[in-house]
Amino acid sequence: MELIRRISSRFHGRARRVLILLVVIDLAFIGLDVACRVADVDQPGRLLVTTDRGYAEGFQYLKIIAIVLLLGFIAVRTRDLVFYVWTALFSYLLIDDLLRVHETVGGQFFGDALVHFPPTAGGNVYKLGQILFSVAVGGLALVAILVSSRASSEAARRISHSLLALLFVFAFFSLVLDGAGNWLDFAIRPVLEDGGEMVAMSLIAAFVLSVSEEVAMLGLPASVPA
Repeated sequence: MELIRRISSRFHGRARRVLILLVVIDLAFIGLDVACRVADVDQPGRLLVTTDRGYAEGFQYLKIIAIVLLLGFIAVRTRDLVFYVWTALFSYLLIDDLLRVHETVGGQFFGDALVHFPPTAGGNVYKLGQILFSVAVGGLALVAILVSSRASSEAARRISHSLLALLFVFAFFSLVLDGAGNWLDFAIRPVLEDGGEMVAMSLIAAFVLSVSEEVAMLGLPASVPA
C-alpha cells in the first residue's frame, strides 16, 4: 500500500495532465479496435492495437522514446548508476519492439531447441521460446537494477522500486497474458494484452516525467518520497 501511495503521489500537475491525455488516446485506440472487431471489418489495416506497425504501436514507440530521453536526462543530472541501467533497459525495449528481437531470437533459436524437448510436444514451442527469452532478459535486467541500486542514493533507490513496480504491471500484460494464451483463448484477449501494455507504458511515461521535472528543479534530495 505504501508503494502504491508513493507512485500515485507522483501523478500531479503536468504529469497528471499528460497521463490523462495518454490514457485517453490509449482508450481511443482500444475502443477503435473493439469497434472494428464487433463490426467485423474485413480490412481494418493499421487500426487495430494488435497490428504490427499499426498506429497504436507507433504511439507506443513515441512513449518509449520519451521515456528513454527522460531517463537519460535524469541519469546525467543525478549521476546515479541505477538510472543509467533504466535508460539502457528501455532502450532495449524500444529496439526489441522495432526489430522483433524476442520474436526472432527467442522464437527461432529457443523454439528450435525446444522442439526436441519432450514436455513441450504438441505445444507452441516458438511462443514458449519467445517467453523464455523475455524472462531471461528480464531476469538479467532485474539483477542489474538491484545491483546498481545499491550503488545509488536512497532517493534513487525509492524511485527505482516504484518504477520496477510499474514495469511489473507492464510485464503482466506483455508476458503473463501472452504466455497464458493457450489457456485463456478468448476473442478479446489480444486486445486486453496489447491495450494493457499501452496503458502501463503511459503510467511509466507520466511517472518518469514527474521525476524528471523534480530533478530539473530541485535535483534529487534524500527526502524525495518516491
